Amino acid sequence: MKKTFKILLICFCAGCSTRKINYEPHVNQVVSQFLRSELANEKYRSFADKQIYIIENSNELKAIEVYEYALKMNGRAGEWPIESSKITALKDNFLKTNDKWKSNDFEDFSLQVITKKEFAIMANRCRNRSNSDRHAKLIIWITKPIFIDQNKALLYFEAQKLDLVNTAIDRYAVLMKLESGKWIKKTKYYDGLYH
Repeated sequence: MKKTFKILLICFCAGCSTRKINYEPHVNQVVSQFLRSELANEKYRSFADKQIYIIENSNELKAIEVYEYALKMNGRAGEWPIESSKITALKDNFLKTNDKWKSNDFEDFSLQVITKKEFAIMANRCRNRSNSDRHAKLIIWITKPIFIDQNKALLYFEAQKLDLVNTAIDRYAVLMKLESGKWIKKTKYYDGLYH
């Protein structure tokens, strides 16, 4: 009995030290406010009256990896709410997650959630210029936010224009802050591949 109690206590303590903070009710609010702000940008105007596609897989690990890269490259200049000593524990938490978006996660937008396989088929059609895919499409990868605390969240965003070729429009991790009841973009972190 004592041995079982000790094992349970150790498991509980280990779980508490690296547990994800769950602010699940705020996920859609953070993402909606981010997308509303981002898609209002001039570089997305040509897609205003077109269908926008979101890749269904949402691996939060990408946001952490980009943040970690930027932290290593930029030192301490800027805003860094996650200490480098905590990054490994965060990575361990999100290593095996495979969250998926659903269409009802984006009720405020005209977005269609697609699988990676559907994206590959769509990309192939665009390259081959089949009749059904003559117009450029906006493809978005966005992770569910990682809540650092109740007022800060980190997410990853990538946008591509899909036409004869895939053209990156933007890609970065972003720190979102809750200010006056609204989630706003505070700091962008780049991975060195594009910005």
